[in-house]
Amino acid sequence: MSGLSLKILLLATILFAFSGCGKTENSEFEKEQIFVSIPPYADFVKRLAGDNKVEVTVMIPPGSSPETYTVSPRQLQKLSNGGTYFLTGGNFEFEKKLIEKLSDRNKLNMLVTSKGIELVKGDPHIWLGVNETQKIVSNIANHLIELFPEDKEQIIDNERKFADTLSSICNEFRNRFEKMSKKHFLVFHSAWKYFSEDFGLKEISIEKEGKHPGALEIKNTISEAKNLGINTVFIEPQFNDEPALVVAKELGAKVENINPLPEKYIEEVIETLKKIESSLK
Repeated sequence: MSGLSLKILLLATILFAFSGCGKTENSEFEKEQIFVSIPPYADFVKRLAGDNKVEVTVMIPPGSSPETYTVSPRQLQKLSNGGTYFLTGGNFEFEKKLIEKLSDRNKLNMLVTSKGIELVKGDPHIWLGVNETQKIVSNIANHLIELFPEDKEQIIDNERKFADTLSSICNEFRNRFEKMSKKHFLVFHSAWKYFSEDFGLKEISIEKEGKHPGALEIKNTISEAKNLGINTVFIEPQFNDEPALVVAKELGAKVENINPLPEKYIEEVIETLKKIESSLK
């Protein structure tokens, strides 16, 4: 081998070694493995901790219903490798079934994020309430500080910014809704009780007590909606919208999508509020 070839080989070897070192130090496998049940909680974690420290896995994929989704063997295998699971808590049925499937020897650190939150009539949709969400984010922040004590000040600052932003949005839209004569909005799936309370609104749902509505229930809903002058039916991407479309047709109402499982929490909450505000005019 010539001297030049030997130098090139040596240089390539050195570059490869440094490249390998860099890859190991920044590898996603060195990030803290975080698991959450639904997309909003992934957004909460990333807003607080940033993407550099955590890899967040959402167990229920966007567009899937928490009421029907079943955890896969592949997901269970990933959970068995350990990490931290930020449980939604409350009355979340998916998590109850998930815990039953986990082995006693599972390495997963499971932390409940609903501590200090009182459920309203067993309703699990606590992340759609402003006060409840601020408490959830605070609980997540406290756990993240335990995982990353060196980032305590940054996590606290991120939590404060999130809380201030959410409070500002709530105050602005609550004032706007107070000036409107209409307060009722019609949805298919009853997920918006906490949300409605925060903004002085009234939710009417086509689905009754989590069950598919029968013909009489649909008829009664249509009658109520007509009396209230409702002109919009809100549907959610996770649920069968056929009954909602029937109601919309009978009312001569338009159909709008709102998402109870927002992937970008602040942005999608604002979008939902604007859509509801438009429907009340």
